Amino acid sequence: MDLYGDRPNLLASIIKLAIAVLELLINRIMFAAVGTAEKIVDTAAIDKWKSFNNVKLLKPKMPFLVAKFQQLTDINMEL
Repeated sequence: MDLYGDRPNLLASIIKLAIAVLELLINRIMFAAVGTAEKIVDTAAIDKWKSFNNVKLLKPKMPFLVAKFQQLTDINMEL
């Protein structure tokens, strides 16, 4: 404080600059972590997909009321 005692604006600008540099470093670290995590998740998803690749996918079952509604509309169209 004695060094910058007569120039508080200089001390404030140095502190602001240091905070900005720390924000940039943290931002780079977070981007690297996200990139690594995405690669790991993509690799795991591809490996899991390869193991299920030979499994036959089942067609989803139509709800009962929807099937009945379609049957009733077909009958109504015939009348």
